[in-house]
Amino acid sequence: RGSIAYEWSLSCGRDWILAAVTSLFFAGCFVGVLVGGVLIDSLGRRRVVLYGTMLNAASVLLAGAASDVVLYGLLRFVTGAVSMAVVQANFVLAVEWVPDGWRASLGGYLFCCSACGELALVPLALVVDDAISTDWRPLTALAGLICFLPTVALQAATLESPRWLHARGRTSEALALLAFAARQNEAQHVAEIILERGLVVTDETASSPR
Repeated sequence: RGSIAYEWSLSCGRDWILAAVTSLFFAGCFVGVLVGGVLIDSLGRRRVVLYGTMLNAASVLLAGAASDVVLYGLLRFVTGAVSMAVVQANFVLAVEWVPDGWRASLGGYLFCCSACGELALVPLALVVDDAISTDWRPLTALAGLICFLPTVALQAATLESPRWLHARGRTSEALALLAFAARQNEAQHVAEIILERGLVVTDETASSPR
């Protein structure tokens, strides 16, 4: 009990539907990988992270209220697609803010955060232990609600990639962000140089010692 297989009788001759729902999620991941790169370059890294996180949370939350297995499967497809687009955007946005020497370590750190998020389902399941013994919906809905929480922090703390802004011809915005980052790192003189000279940092200049 407490599963979609029990609620929608996905057993005996209907067990293939359960496998199909799982396949829909991974099919969504495949589509998200293909489409995510296009969205990242056209809309910007920050927008994909912010709106993708909200859409991902909404799809998980709605899956917890799905009335039938078809709707549930479609929402799982959306979750997979959006998740992979956000993963790509998050990774690209993060590595474009650091020098070459830090990129490998940062990539590992980001995926460790993903693993920690999955492990967080264990205490969540314990919180709603009595409910999920007879119904799978409370844990799914709770996971969806929690997914909305990062959007508040992301909205305030996430900055667009200066590289993307520069590539789109929005050089003044890119310079302003680089100067802001320099001031946050207590390098006021660097911020002044960036703004005075209109310096856009490349891979070589970012990784060279100052």
